[in-house]
Amino acid sequence: TTGGLVESAMNGEISIGIYEKADTVYRKKMKAAELVAGDIYVARIEGYSDPNYQLSGNFDNPIYTFAYGTKPEPAPAPAPLPTEQEKKAAVTKMNNGLSTTMKSDRLTFKWGLVNDADGYYVYVANAKGKYGNPIKVTGKNLYTYALNGKSAKKTFKMRVEAYKVIDGKEVKLGKSQELRIAGSGVDGYNVKSIKVSKTKLKIKVGKTKNANAKVTVIKNKKKVVKKGKKAGLVYWSTNTKIATVNKNGKIKGVSKGKCKIYVMARNGKKKKITVTVG
Repeated sequence: TTGGLVESAMNGEISIGIYEKADTVYRKKMKAAELVAGDIYVARIEGYSDPNYQLSGNFDNPIYTFAYGTKPEPAPAPAPLPTEQEKKAAVTKMNNGLSTTMKSDRLTFKWGLVNDADGYYVYVANAKGKYGNPIKVTGKNLYTYALNGKSAKKTFKMRVEAYKVIDGKEVKLGKSQELRIAGSGVDGYNVKSIKVSKTKLKIKVGKTKNANAKVTVIKNKKKVVKKGKKAGLVYWSTNTKIATVNKNGKIKGVSKGKCKIYVMARNGKKKKITVTVG
């Protein structure tokens, strides 16, 4: 009743009806429980409790528009989930830094850091067995697995998975390539080095060239060179929009630019090829 006065020596009550703004003919009065904070309503002065007195002229217009309460703050929008492109980038970063070494008392596993990751899950198992529960690692990109005399002669497999915490929940970013390394009891398994025909390649858009990678292992104290499937190599591109590579090491130019092709042996030994597509 802002702006209104009651001309009476006695107290009285003003009757006010509340209506939705769109209800211009005042058909349905709103109940208090029906009012929604932040919505606009119309308050209409509809009478005074004492018929012997009238409302003064200060009530020039007995219709008042008002906002009921305050509009609640909207709930914060959920944080965006990682895109497929971001997941691929995370896997590439981990793969780029993969390596493993094995000594009589420990196995050391490293991977490339992912800037947006909050932590990692490391999986380590006997090469002939299944992975068990992973080990959670935060704040570093290295894990050391203790060995005893017998286990130091076996072959192990390992991989890492990055995760990011979004709205209080862990969201997986992807898993790295799997590495395998053999202990002293397995001969001719661990790769000593990788060679490629060229560490710098120029390719035209739509054309292909082969990495021609081969590996060297030591078997019976002699160097053995392996090629093709026997080499057990994996390949990936740091930018598939520039160049791609298949499982056999065939590199294809996609669009103009530069990127790197990685060739990796099962124990993490790598070779890098810089590719220029023109």
